[in-house]
Amino acid sequence: MSAKKKNPHAVALGRRGASKGGQARAIALTSAQRSDSARKASEARWAKWRRERGLE
Repeated sequence: MSAKKKNPHAVALGRRGASKGGQARAIALTSAQRSDSARKASEARWAKWRRERGLE
């Protein structure tokens, strides 16, 4: 099975967009929205941790 090579130009464009995306999202969200999003992410990570260990 041969590995597909990525187009370096497409990779560079993707990186440029990705680096701007997080900053734009952070600016657009209010402090309360960012906090809520972070809380939900944390709860999801802990729920996954518990499920993997059979604690839930």
